[in-house]
Amino acid sequence: MLPLDRKCEDFRTLRRTLGYTLSVVTAALPEKGFAFMCECALWNDTDINWILRENLKKKRLAKFPQQIATVTELLT
Repeated sequence: MLPLDRKCEDFRTLRRTLGYTLSVVTAALPEKGFAFMCECALWNDTDINWILRENLKKKRLAKFPQQIATVTELLT
């Protein structure tokens, strides 16, 4: 397995993209999407946590306040 360079442009582009798109998938499939977000929050990875926080800010998820609170609690 190659070492991961989290500062390279390809990784940064992927991170920014996931910071937007995960909420699109979650809005379409909220049960599975929020379950996945909860699982990811348990990984305690700084980049994953950033991606989750960015997605939780999106208006498309505003109609799920309880689920947002659950994921947010796991991130603290």
